[in-house]
Amino acid sequence: MIVDDHPLVRKGLAALIAESPDFEVCGDAGARAEALELALQLRPDHLIVDLTLGNDDGMDLIKDLSAQLPSATVLVISMHDEVLYAERALRAGALGYLMKDQSGDLALAALKKISDGEMYLSESMSNRLLKRSLRPGENSETGDVTSNFSDREMQVFSRLGDGHAASRIAKDLNLSIKTVEYYRDRLKAKLDMATSAELVQFAIRWKQRMT
Repeated sequence: MIVDDHPLVRKGLAALIAESPDFEVCGDAGARAEALELALQLRPDHLIVDLTLGNDDGMDLIKDLSAQLPSATVLVISMHDEVLYAERALRAGALGYLMKDQSGDLALAALKKISDGEMYLSESMSNRLLKRSLRPGENSETGDVTSNFSDREMQVFSRLGDGHAASRIAKDLNLSIKTVEYYRDRLKAKLDMATSAELVQFAIRWKQRMT
């Protein structure tokens, strides 16, 4: 089952999967509630899920699926940087993470791997996690400063690090500007920062270091 808020992406992934004798697409959806309802009805073995689903957060859908359909495996295929989101997706219940700029062959290979019950990550991301597991005293790849951020706070913080204004972030995440400002204030409180300018500069430095 394919879950992505762009119909053309769903169609493209369905065409790709149709070329493989190992898989068959049983359905698709573009939003969290629709996807969860359909998944509980169809009970697919595997799901491909994007992290941005219009007004919804794909992380929340992954958590829903993990709780209500634990037999299904989830492969995230997303434009969001794996360094920032792959580990969070795995903690939410996904078994694999693939960037959208990768080839179709790699997408099928990732799907095959999770269908065998194995985790799929890029080699570089696997090495990052392995290195961290061997050095448990060190900060996580996203750093201690972000370890207690919610998924939505992380999305806002990452975009602040890209230098985006609240209006741009609101448009990207399908939120109101007031809601973005609310998350910005939460981030300032968690980081003990007095001003939005201080938060933005910190986020930019963090993003440069991480990517």
